[in-house]
Order: sequence, then C-alpha cells, then structure tokens
Amino acid sequence: MQRLLEALILPPGSGLLLLLAALLALRAGWRRSARAGLVAALLLLYLPATHWGAAMLMQAAQGPAVAEQAGARAEAGAILLPGAGRAPTPAGSRYPARPSALAKERLLRTAQLARETGRPVVTSGGDLDGLGEPEAETLARELVQLGIPVRWREGRAANTRENAVRSAALLREAGIRRVWVVTQAWHMPRLRASFAGTGVEPVPVAIGRIPAIPPTPDNLLPNAGALRRSALALHELAGQAWYGLRYD
Repeated sequence: MQRLLEALILPPGSGLLLLLAALLALRAGWRRSARAGLVAALLLLYLPATHWGAAMLMQAAQGPAVAEQAGARAEAGAILLPGAGRAPTPAGSRYPARPSALAKERLLRTAQLARETGRPVVTSGGDLDGLGEPEAETLARELVQLGIPVRWREGRAANTRENAVRSAALLREAGIRRVWVVTQAWHMPRLRASFAGTGVEPVPVAIGRIPAIPPTPDNLLPNAGALRRSALALHELAGQAWYGLRYD
C-alpha cells in the first residue's frame, strides 16, 4: 500500500493523475477546470524532470545548513550509519547483498569520520528487501573491509525513525548521549527529527548538499537524473510532514 501511494504521489504519477482528472473534467464539460488541470499536470510532469526544478525541491527538503555547520564543530561519542537500500550481489557471490550507491556515499563518509575521530560505529537497517541478512550487516561488512571496526549492528530498523530509536537504545546502554549521524543533506532533517524523545542528541554530518542553480536553458531541459532527484526530494518532504504529525 505504501509503495502504491508513493507511486501516485511522486512524479510522474501525480502529474499523470492530474492529467487524467483534467481529461475527465473536459469530458464533463468543465472547460475552465480542464484547462487549469491540464496546465498544472504539464508543470508537474515537466518541472521535476529538469535540473532546476529538482534543485528547488532539494533545497526545500534539505533546509538550511546552519545545523550541519554547527555539527561539524561538535563532539560526539559514536557514529551512526543508517541504511539507504541495497542490491543483490551477482550469482555465486559469498555475500547476499551490497550497498546501494546512496548507502555507499554514507559508508565512505562514515569510514573517513571514524578514521579521523576513532569513535565507534553503529550500523542500522533491517532486511526489508529480503536479501537474507540485515542491512546493518551488509554495511558493517563493507566497513570492516575498509579497516573500520563496527561496535554495534542494529538489524531490525524498518524506517528512519527506527534507525534513530533502536540505535539510540544501544548507545544509551553504552553511556553515549551524543552521536554523529551520517546521511545525505536531503535526508538529514527527517533523521535528526527522528531522535526526538530518545535521550540521544544527533550531531549532523551531512553529505551531498545540492546547491541552488539558475534556470538556464540547459537546466530547463528534461533529464532522467533530475526526475530521480525530484522523487527523492518529494519523498523526503512527505516524510518530514508525516513524521512531524506523528512524532512531534
């Protein structure tokens, strides 16, 4: 059900739904509503598919960088690496899964931070995709191969909120009340908010912040990569709204 709702809400599903509504309005004789719906549908289909539109949505999802800049100067007792999806390994591999491209970005920044600070690492993520091992184990194995020991492997989290809550429980048992959290800038607001009420303070270590860009002709051309970034941004904005209603 969640995937169905996302497919309908995120582009291009939302634009196609609005286009269908416009056609139904036209058939019913509501010409003014049909014209407005058609224009809105075309904008929903077009703007998120441009680099300019994707950058604007990412700006909204990321929020201001003030907390990240403050976090860069703060100290913490551990490092949290939350999962970001996986892919199955080729047939014959001794391991069932490998990190996604997004997870790899988080993993490499975590390894760098662990080398710089010497702080222990907690990986978090369950086996949501049914690949045979929790995502926490997949991430931990990759870190160990990079020479980074992993102290905690939280393998039951099913979403961002559980990444925070379950990891915080492990950290509190170890007497740690502040943790660096490593994730993309567009995911950071939701991850930070997920620590509300856990007794552990998240210190943001954001990666991949998307800058604002001008609406130049090149940035207004449709692009498949831009559409994917728009979908990520809209997913995060919807998640932020939902988490704000449910956990605040």
